[in-house]
Amino acid sequence: MAADEMKSDVSPTVALFQKAHASLVTLQRVDEQIAALAEKRRKLQAELREAQSMLNEEIDRAATPAEEAMRIAAGARRNAGPMAEAA
Repeated sequence: MAADEMKSDVSPTVALFQKAHASLVTLQRVDEQIAALAEKRRKLQAELREAQSMLNEEIDRAATPAEEAMRIAAGARRNAGPMAEAA
C-alpha cells in the first residue's frame, strides 16, 4: 500500500529523473562489462599468440630433421650415379 501511495505522490518530473538515473546506472554496468570483456579478449589474444608461436617452433624443430634427411638422401642418390639407379 505504501508503494502505491508513493507512486501517486511522485511528480512526473521526479519519475523522469528516476528513470534517467536507472538508465545511467544500467549504462555504467554495461560499460563495465564491456571493459571486462575487452580485457579478457586482449589476454586471450596474447595467450593465443604465445601458443601459436610455440606451435610454430615445434613444427620447425620437427620439420628441420626431415628436410635434412631428404637433402642427404637426394645427395646420396646424386653421388651414387647411374649404378644406384639401376640396382
